[in-house]
Amino acid sequence: MTLYLAIAGLLFLLAFARLCGAVDARYERALVLWLTLPALALSCLRWETGTDWASYIEFFRNITTIAEAKAQNWWGPGYAYLAVLVNSVGASYTVFLLVIALLLFGAKLLFISRACAAPLVAVFVLFCGNFYDIYFVRQDVAVIFFFGFVYYYFHRRHMAASCAAVVALAFHYSAVVPIALVILLVRFDWKKIIVVGTFSVVLGY
Repeated sequence: MTLYLAIAGLLFLLAFARLCGAVDARYERALVLWLTLPALALSCLRWETGTDWASYIEFFRNITTIAEAKAQNWWGPGYAYLAVLVNSVGASYTVFLLVIALLLFGAKLLFISRACAAPLVAVFVLFCGNFYDIYFVRQDVAVIFFFGFVYYYFHRRHMAASCAAVVALAFHYSAVVPIALVILLVRFDWKKIIVVGTFSVVLGY
């Protein structure tokens, strides 16, 4: 706990310095990158953390073919097919975590840098909320791509928004709910409600 508080204190000082203008905005993205790299490394080197650790690693070791990935109903296709890919080259669970971490933290770095006026503040808030995803699970990957969906959707970049939404759904099907709410409520339209409602029913079926 002392280590976490020390890191949180350091991140607070950086965020406060940024808001006070003591940190030049030109160097902020580089600072965020150097803060993200250790988090990425720790996220894939962690072992025996969390109550579901044993079940996750056992599940990973049992998904070695595409047929097994299709047959399972616990992990979304994003996790399951990546597990097949990693197992196909004989790599370990650490490599599996590394592949997902690269996807997660790469997207996090991209969206924080583009969407946040003060990325250092965002890093501090995210660390206080969920330790900056060091102990990530499937939902965390879905959340960051949902954030990307929202960013692109508001900027009317519909192809990029669609891709982000598909990735979010691939990692956790529950992402369909916030995605649908954004589409329905931001620009309220009965036609959109019908289309999204039909899509949700078909996906759920």
